[in-house]
Amino acid sequence: MRKPLLFILAFTTLLAAACTDGQARYGAPADEPARQVDIGAALGVSDLSIVGVTVEPTSERVLLLDANRGIYELTDEGAVTLVWANETERYGVFTGTPWTDLVALEDGVFALTTLSDGYLLNLGEDTLIQHFCYEPGWEEEPPLEPAVAQITDAVAYDAQNDLIYAQPRTVTDNLVDVLDSNLALYDRTTGADLNWVQFDVDYHAGAMAMEDQDNILLAVGSRIDRYTNGPNTTRFAMDLRSHGVTDIQGMAIHPRSGNLLVVDGATQTLFEIER
Repeated sequence: MRKPLLFILAFTTLLAAACTDGQARYGAPADEPARQVDIGAALGVSDLSIVGVTVEPTSERVLLLDANRGIYELTDEGAVTLVWANETERYGVFTGTPWTDLVALEDGVFALTTLSDGYLLNLGEDTLIQHFCYEPGWEEEPPLEPAVAQITDAVAYDAQNDLIYAQPRTVTDNLVDVLDSNLALYDRTTGADLNWVQFDVDYHAGAMAMEDQDNILLAVGSRIDRYTNGPNTTRFAMDLRSHGVTDIQGMAIHPRSGNLLVVDGATQTLFEIER
C-alpha cells in the first residue's frame, strides 16, 4: 500500500459563531423527537450494544447493528427483527473484536467496521469480505510506538462520489490509549485509501453521516459537528442533550424525509429528529 497523502487539519471547534452558522444551514433540532424507540424493550433484551444505524437508499429499511449479535431491521411500527446473525466463522472471518459501525452502500450491501479493518457484507450473495484497512502508510514509515492497531467507531458513505469515510484512531495494546486520530477516505470499489486528515488526538467520533458530498456530520457524545471538505474545517452543528441523548453511537440521515436518526448508546434508544 502506497503512503497516502496526509493533510493536517487545524482543528478548531468554533462555538458561538459556528453554532449560529451551523444551525442556520442545518436546522436546529425540533422540540420533540419525531420518533423514539427503546430497542432493548422492543426486543425484550437487556444486554444490547447497538453501535450503528443506517437506511438502505432504495427500500428505506432502517437497520441497526449490534456489536455482537448482528443486524436488526426496525419497522415503522417499532418492531425489531434480526436480519443477519453475526456468525462470522461461516465466512472464514475472525475479527477478534466486536463490530463498531455500519453504513449501507446499496440495498443489502454494507460496510462494517471492526479493529483495524473494514468489511463488505452482501446479504444477497451471503458474503463477508475484508475490504479496507486503517493503516496510514505503515509500509513506508515505522508506526508510532507502541502503536499496535487502529480502530474506528464511525463510518459513512458518499454515494455521489462512491467514497467510504471512517474516523480511525491509532491505539496501543490496551485499545484505549490513543496516539493519533484521523479522518480517512477510501475508494468504495477497490477499498484503497485515498486521503488521511489528521484530527486532534483527543477527537473521537462515535458515529458519522454524510450530509452531502462536501459535508460530514460527526457525533461526539451528545454533540454533532460538521466537517467540510476542501477547507478541512470542523464546526459545531447541534447538541441533542435536550432530548436525553448523551452518547451517540449510530447516526444516519433518512434519504426521503431528511430526518436525522441517532442511537443513544447510554439508553439503547433510537431517536428520529426532524431537522
